[in-house]
Amino acid sequence: MALSGSPSAASRPTKRERSVGLDGTSRRLDIAPPAAGRTPKVGEQAAKRLADHILANDITPGTALPPEKELAEMLGIGRGTMREALRILEIFGMLDMRTGRYGGPVVRRPDDNDLARALTLSFQANGSSMLDVMETRSFIEPHLASLAARRITVEQLEGLQATIDQMREPGITNETFQQLAREFHTLVAQAANSPVLSLLAVGLHKIGGGDVVGIAYGPVQVEGTAKAHERILSALTARDSERAAEYWGRHLREAERFWRKDFSNEAAAPVRWTL
Repeated sequence: MALSGSPSAASRPTKRERSVGLDGTSRRLDIAPPAAGRTPKVGEQAAKRLADHILANDITPGTALPPEKELAEMLGIGRGTMREALRILEIFGMLDMRTGRYGGPVVRRPDDNDLARALTLSFQANGSSMLDVMETRSFIEPHLASLAARRITVEQLEGLQATIDQMREPGITNETFQQLAREFHTLVAQAANSPVLSLLAVGLHKIGGGDVVGIAYGPVQVEGTAKAHERILSALTARDSERAAEYWGRHLREAERFWRKDFSNEAAAPVRWTL
C-alpha cells in the first residue's frame, strides 16, 4: 500500500487496505482518509494505520506485534518510516518497545499517565500554574463525585474506607499520605464510571496533586483530609449525589486555601513537563 501519488485528502475516498494479522493471514481493513487540514507525515499516517489495525481487530494489551520489518512490508513503507511510526505510538501510549532477544512492539493502552505527560507539556507552553490546574479540578471533580454516588459499588466503598483507615495509622509519612490521597481520588473517579471525565480527573490530579508541587502535610492537615474524605464517603454510601458534590467541592477549596497560605510559591509555580 504505497503512500505516494495518492489523491488529495479532500477527494480521497475511504479505501480498503491490506494488512497482515498476527497469525500471518491476510486481512483487509477499512481505513478512513486523513482529516482535512495539515497533511500528516508518512510516519504519522503509518502510526494511525497501525493504531486503527490494533483497535479494529481488538488486539489486547500485552500482545506482541510482528517485527518491524514485517510491519513495514505490511504498510508498504521503509523501515526508517516504520521505526518513526512505532516511536509515535510508543510516545502516545499505544505500544511498548521492548528490547532483547524477544523484544519488539507490544500492544498497550494509553492511560492517565500518558494523558498527564501530554497535558503538562501543553500547560507549561501556555504558562499554566498549579492553581490553574486546581481551578479546573474544582469544576470537574465535584461532578464526578455526584456521578460516583449513583454508580459506586460496595467494593469501591470498602476501598475508600481502607484509605481513610490507613491515613490514621501512627507515624504515617508524607509520601504514604500523598499516595493514599491519590488512591482515594482515583477510586472515586473510577466509581463515577465516566470514561472521559474519569481519565481527565485522574490525569489532572497527577499533574496538580500536592506531592507534585512539593507540599508537605503535617498531622493537622492529614487528619483534616481524613475527615474530609469521611464526609465524602458518607455521602457516597448514602447515594446522595448533591452532598457528595458539595463535600468534594469543600474539600478542594480547603486544600487550595492551605496551599495559598503555607505554600504560595509552590502553588503559583508553573506546571512543568513530566516524562
